[in-house]
Amino acid sequence: MVVEVSSRSSAPTELNLFENRRVQMVASATGLAYVSASPEATRVVRDSVPDGSVQHTVEATLPLVAAAHNCGYAVWDYPALAADLCMASISVWIRGRPVGGVSLVYFRDLVPADLLNVLLLPEMRMVALLIGGALNDNWF
Repeated sequence: MVVEVSSRSSAPTELNLFENRRVQMVASATGLAYVSASPEATRVVRDSVPDGSVQHTVEATLPLVAAAHNCGYAVWDYPALAADLCMASISVWIRGRPVGGVSLVYFRDLVPADLLNVLLLPEMRMVALLIGGALNDNWF
């Protein structure tokens, strides 16, 4: 995965939390969103989880992938990095297949579920569509 992070220069929070970290696809919001959009989701989970690099079992991970598939986005908590830190992610599609994701890092206590679901996720979906459209010129 390639991680691109941006923030206002005046933001009080440093965003270098995710760069230079290797994360299993099924152990992140972006990975779950990507895997949930793939027809190979079950195989990816079965290949990724048993190596012990994530704390969930295959049986616990498959419902997370199914939930992300059903609602069109994934959310993952990162309590080791900061209390109430979460990431919401939506897949970017090109020609009917996922190629990446758009993610938003936020603090759960500052972004209520209604704000996420009614405003932010729809905007993220539009951005994902625009990115997919811009990259749909035979790059992939």
